[in-house]
Amino acid sequence: MYAFDRAILLYKEILTDNPKYIDAYLRLGCMYRDKGQIFDASDWFKEALQIDPESPDAWTLIGNLHLHKEEWGPGQKKFDRILKTERTANDAYANVALGNVWLQTIHQPTRDTERLKRHQDRALVMYKTVLRQDDKNIYAANGIGAVLAHRGYIREARDIFSQVREATSEMRDVWFNLAHIYVEQKQHTSAIQMYKNAMRTFKLTADPECLTYLARALFKANQMEECKKCLIKARRVAPNDTVVLYNLALVMQQLAQKKLIDSKSNLKEVVGAVRDLELSEKYFDWLTDNGDRMKFDPQGAKREANRPGLSQYSTYGPWKRI
Repeated sequence: MYAFDRAILLYKEILTDNPKYIDAYLRLGCMYRDKGQIFDASDWFKEALQIDPESPDAWTLIGNLHLHKEEWGPGQKKFDRILKTERTANDAYANVALGNVWLQTIHQPTRDTERLKRHQDRALVMYKTVLRQDDKNIYAANGIGAVLAHRGYIREARDIFSQVREATSEMRDVWFNLAHIYVEQKQHTSAIQMYKNAMRTFKLTADPECLTYLARALFKANQMEECKKCLIKARRVAPNDTVVLYNLALVMQQLAQKKLIDSKSNLKEVVGAVRDLELSEKYFDWLTDNGDRMKFDPQGAKREANRPGLSQYSTYGPWKRI
């Protein structure tokens, strides 16, 4: 019922009577996590570890806190610990989570193709491990689809995502993965509709990452004005997201250049285009020093600031995991 304050009092009363009731610590941590009080949540999960140092639930919840903050290394260590314990050596959740971690790391800018392949292979091993134990695990299947998509097996990935979606309509990531596939197959209208349906269904219409996905599809469909509006909305929601700012600057630059060479542009449009060009240049200059190096190459921003033209539309993490 989300009556957290009342629930917190009751769980604390339970712990007064039975201080070794580990579920109470975990549920208290989950409530503080859902309230956005991450440090308090972590403290409660660690209290649970005082009762059972090998509790897979406690280590999983701590690991998820790290993944939520994109702390992939510390998160990986928590799930590795679960798998190294004899009683949880085959834990399906930990294997899928580790697969997701390895998959996530390949989204970071790098020219090391061997590293990318190595991380894809590790993710694949984790997902296959789960499917060998449970061939109906939709999360592992979705992960394998994501790896195949990264490797360019688009049709095979689409088949897997379609099967997962047939199995459940409540897994939001598979909706987005199918939309990503439509983008790769240049079925942009279908992709745009799929993104919008997913965002409405799962109440993500103001989510900056989802807005970036939608903007990417609009960009490829040459719906530039709509793309710009989408990224402006994402920027309002997440003003500190440098990926959103990078993409917005690229779209502003592209739109402005089109208006400047269009003989039908009126004076107001030309003045607006010049203003957008100047603003996009300022964005690129700022991103060169302040951009998130884990999500895109700041040198790309520097190149864009020093020359006109749109070299690449960047988006972060096009293949979503669970």
